[in-house]
Amino acid sequence: SPSRGLGDVYKRQIENMKKLLNLWIHEMMTDKKTVDSIVVGLKAKEIYSHITQGHENVKSFLASVLF
Repeated sequence: SPSRGLGDVYKRQIENMKKLLNLWIHEMMTDKKTVDSIVVGLKAKEIYSHITQGHENVKSFLASVLF
């Protein structure tokens, strides 16, 4: 069904966002920079927005779901 396909797209977008977020967190740790959950949540939203830019039927994203 079409909605199931959109769910699969959303799952892939979330997985991509998690990978990029983990890379960013690792980079921050390597640079000995501290980040709190608010900053991580904001970065997650920023990455998700970038990943979904130009896509139709984009689901909203709440960073609190991941943390």
